Order: sequence, then C-alpha cells, then structure tokens
Amino acid sequence: MSTFLSDDWFAELEQQVSAAQPDPDVTLTIEQLVHSDELGPTVEEPIRWQIHIEDGHASLERPGQRDPDVRVRCDSATAAGIADGTTSAPRAFLDGRLKIGGDLHALINHRVALGRFGPTDPMG
Repeated sequence: MSTFLSDDWFAELEQQVSAAQPDPDVTLTIEQLVHSDELGPTVEEPIRWQIHIEDGHASLERPGQRDPDVRVRCDSATAAGIADGTTSAPRAFLDGRLKIGGDLHALINHRVALGRFGPTDPMG
C-alpha cells in the first residue's frame, strides 16, 4: 500500500477509478479537498482532486478544472482514516470532520455507482 496522498497513491487511485464501470447515465464530478490539521499528518497546502463520471467512464484529475457537482472537504487525518478503512465516511460526517457540499441529491442518487470505486474512494 502506498503512502497516503503520495504520487504512487494517486496512481493507484487513478487505476481504480479508471477500472470502475459506472452506469452510462451517470454524469457527476466530485471534488475532494484535503487540508492540514494539527492532529495528524501535515499537508502544507490543501490537496485537491476530482473524479469525473460521464458516459460510462470515470477519470481522476489533479487538481481538477471542472465546476464540481459535489465537494468533499476534510483534514488529512480524517482523509487518511477513510482511505485506509479505520474511519467511516458517515461517522466522520456525523462528527463534523467531513464536510459535504453541492448537489447532495446527485450524491445520494448515484451512491451505487460510487460504491464501485472501493476503499480509496473519497466517500469511503
């Protein structure tokens, strides 16, 4: 397993995202923003990437240039916990450590498609 947020980690995430086969009717862009925190690994500047789902294909873009449908923000410790499976995204959301904005209906409506991205998916 690669170090969280390293180039190798992003390469693995990109392979996983590219291998997903979302429903061709799903069009969605999700942006993940990870910022520094005082309790976990420090990220000097926010790290941002986007996952684009469109026409039955998914891709990852760093940092991403599209206007996202959904934005997910959290500190690096929370993001690392979600990525390695020690923290659940729903629990982090309920605890106020994970912020979700944008079109939440799109996120809910496409949860099955998002489930195909596996454990490194920003939504856990």
